[in-house]
Amino acid sequence: MGTLGDLWRQLDPSPLLGDDPRYVDWQHDLDRDDIKPRLIRSIWNSPSSTGSIRLISGPRGAGKSSELRRVETSLRRRVGERQAFVSFLESELFDLDDITATDVSFNMVRQLVNDLRAHGLDLKDSPFHWLADRVKSIGITFDAWGVSVSTALKEEPAKRRQLREVINGELPRIWDQINQVVIEQARAHFKDVGIDRIVILVDDLDKIEQREVRDGFSNLDELFLSDAGKLKALRCDVVLTVPVAYWYSAASTRLIDKYGEVLELGLLPTLGRDGSDGPGMVALRRMLDARFALAGVGADVIGGGAERLDAVVRASGGQLRLVFQALRSAIDRAGDSSTVGEALLDRAMAGQRRTFRQGLNNAHWERLAVTAADFSADTTDSVVAELLRTSRILPYIDDDGDQWYGVHPLLLRAPGVLDR
Repeated sequence: MGTLGDLWRQLDPSPLLGDDPRYVDWQHDLDRDDIKPRLIRSIWNSPSSTGSIRLISGPRGAGKSSELRRVETSLRRRVGERQAFVSFLESELFDLDDITATDVSFNMVRQLVNDLRAHGLDLKDSPFHWLADRVKSIGITFDAWGVSVSTALKEEPAKRRQLREVINGELPRIWDQINQVVIEQARAHFKDVGIDRIVILVDDLDKIEQREVRDGFSNLDELFLSDAGKLKALRCDVVLTVPVAYWYSAASTRLIDKYGEVLELGLLPTLGRDGSDGPGMVALRRMLDARFALAGVGADVIGGGAERLDAVVRASGGQLRLVFQALRSAIDRAGDSSTVGEALLDRAMAGQRRTFRQGLNNAHWERLAVTAADFSADTTDSVVAELLRTSRILPYIDDDGDQWYGVHPLLLRAPGVLDR
């Protein structure tokens, strides 16, 4: 028999690795438009000599990181004659408040090179040696495999501009060595074990906040459009995440022009447009029940049982991490008790409502009122973009492909009625 402590540990909202037993493949189980096999097929179908680049988007809390980890595991697992070598990059390598395509491209190269070396590839020459003298001249320690340069890009903002100038000057030569020497050497090295694809997955770029850098031109325009060539320079398969508000903006057609179809991992609504329970109730309860089972506890450890858990799920808007956070907060308040009283869960939920209301002004409430009334949103509007980015407005896609928008349930007193 498990305890509340066991349940608390199982309710970790962190992304799941591909083989984690807590993973529930809700896209497959509910016969949704599953992006994982689509992404994997597009990688295998692209020419191995040139590779491909794909973008993935979706709201916060939709599970993009867990799905990317699942893709990583699938690509690494041999299926017939197919198997891939995969490098995975996360936000710990970047300063997301100040990031450019130079930073992303350099770190893709650095991560790939060091992962290949860790898997036995004997590289005679570092592709970064051209940087040595110039990096040292601006007071940054140089190591042959780029770790110190990557660290400086993130942690030394005073030297960042100079360092980017140095890297930009040498990137074409670095790319040439990666494409013509390192990747070809890797393919030959892995040929005997049947690995014939090299894939780089870059997560967390969807967390970058959009800001204007000059009139009508944003940091995201610069990263994903103007400097797309830097992101597409390597002759391997690359997958990047892109912020959902940017994907839903007027930039969407230009993103498609640059990268092809953008794969979207949508949220499942817990409230339908008619106020009834949406398909997210089934999916999220399935995921939540899996965590309870692994903890060895039943719904009766929560005051109000399954019905009360349904209310917590319904208030999440489809974002599972909010369910986990509310339950963890209530467990923390329970002390040494073996159960969580309804009042404790109410207090945790009230805290989430306060958080979602914080910082909202009249302009925000006006946009929210429009969405609450007719389930629409002007995604080219900067205020709406902010509400999308912060999950106050949630985008949904029906089974038939229709797009609609909902106000987060934590901001509603009743379906369609704002709790202002």
